[in-house]
Amino acid sequence: MAILTTAGELYLASKLAAGQVPVIAAFVYANIVGLDTSVQPPKSEPMAAAQNIVDEQPVTQQGFVNPNQVVFSNILTSTMGGYDYNWIGLKADDGTLFAVQYTPTQHKYERNAQQDGDTQNWNVLTEFNGIAELTQINIPAASWQLDITSRTEKMDFYNTENMQDLFGEKVFIGVGFEVFKDGADHKIKAGVGYVQGLRVVQDVETILPPGSLPLLVYVDAYYQYIDLDRVITCEIKSASTLPVDYIDGNGCAHKIAQIASLAADGTVTDSRIIISANPAAQLDNKSNSDHKHRYDELTNRPTEGHQWSGTAVQFLNPDGSWGTSVDLKGETGNEPAHGWAGTSLTFKKPDGTDGDTVNLKGETGDEPAHSWAGTSLTFKKPDGTDGDTVNLKGEKGETGPVSISDSTTTESSNTAASSAAVKAVQDALDSLETKLINAGSLATLVWQGSEGHVTEGILSSFDGHKVTVGEYLIESELGKLRLYVNDVDNTVSYTIPGSQFATSQFDVNIKHTPDGSIGDGFHLRVWNTGPQGYEYISMTKIYRIN
Repeated sequence: MAILTTAGELYLASKLAAGQVPVIAAFVYANIVGLDTSVQPPKSEPMAAAQNIVDEQPVTQQGFVNPNQVVFSNILTSTMGGYDYNWIGLKADDGTLFAVQYTPTQHKYERNAQQDGDTQNWNVLTEFNGIAELTQINIPAASWQLDITSRTEKMDFYNTENMQDLFGEKVFIGVGFEVFKDGADHKIKAGVGYVQGLRVVQDVETILPPGSLPLLVYVDAYYQYIDLDRVITCEIKSASTLPVDYIDGNGCAHKIAQIASLAADGTVTDSRIIISANPAAQLDNKSNSDHKHRYDELTNRPTEGHQWSGTAVQFLNPDGSWGTSVDLKGETGNEPAHGWAGTSLTFKKPDGTDGDTVNLKGETGDEPAHSWAGTSLTFKKPDGTDGDTVNLKGEKGETGPVSISDSTTTESSNTAASSAAVKAVQDALDSLETKLINAGSLATLVWQGSEGHVTEGILSSFDGHKVTVGEYLIESELGKLRLYVNDVDNTVSYTIPGSQFATSQFDVNIKHTPDGSIGDGFHLRVWNTGPQGYEYISMTKIYRIN
């Protein structure tokens, strides 16, 4: 019996005072080196130290023995283990060590590839005045103790019943249990038989004890309890009259089967039903008006009971001839209604609703092993050998109609200009533009100088030209810049696309502003990220595009 600890008593008292039900939650297993397991634990026993605890399992079941005793149970299954333990504690739901007991060191084997595991069942009995009512445990302990006797007896019964369905009341294989006269003795041959489903075995040839003739010889077969096992036992007996089945004083049911009769002169009449040692052979002497054999027990039977030819089947007639061949293939049905969405397929159900959509696209496979030889490609087959090599190089085509030329004057429709020819034409256009501007036919020079800004009031060389709406061309340190003035009355900033001065690192603004201190005019400046802020850029010429 486990010792209820002082802490466990206080736990019960606190639960009783609070009107709560105590809950014993777990078994704790520990291995404490040097523990004297021959003595009882003290009531002051503390919970085992964490480093000594080898396992903790929930309470499997609990039951009452009497109002003052309850028992808690835990089963360590074969999948648990691999440790030793000599200390077992019951832990309450708040962690209190409720009860404790010592045990000689036990080893728990865990099932693995090298060994079978064992199953251990621990029942810890705890005593306390009124503990059954306090813990509200009202299940009798006897009702949950493990008892597989009933189940195994049912298994034996079902097996016996199956054998009796197969072999009948009695059957013996070959010469098994055959009684024969040998001089002055009657002997019984070794062998195997079935008596009302019980498999009986005669290991060696034996001599029948003498008796007053005539006699009936019979087998008495029954299940006998040996320790925790039940084994089939058979005895060969003789009597002047055949007894009926009976149950002995130990509760064992005896089954009786006659195997022979001995006349007054000792003549033997065999009473056995015999089958061949080959289970598939015919049951030689086993026949009566209502007995049926399985097809595989028949002798001289065809090898098959039916045969196929494609989708057509023929069955064997009782007289051994073949019946009519029937083709089970029906007419080709209509294509089921379905819909595709990419690689996903959906079929219509008979009620018109859509079934599940299934994406038929599989995972992207690995790149097949292959090798190149110039323009020839070879793939590896699944067996690792090389497939056919295919040259992917096609036939050489005819020369196309277009040729490349540096000429800038050709009129041919099938000659393309080279980059040198394109540059030459661009240079010629730039030169022509400059000449037209200088001649005044493309633009009018309105100012020339070297300032960063031009205003009408300060520089008289603006020659009377006012800032008006229109397009202007400015030559500056940044190159030629074009802008279009669309407002002469308000401050306007014009951002020039960077493509016009690709080598500049600044954001460029052309500013036209009616400013009192500067006056109407152009201001070319850049935003410098340094301390100077905006800096003006020198302009050399300003043209107004005609």
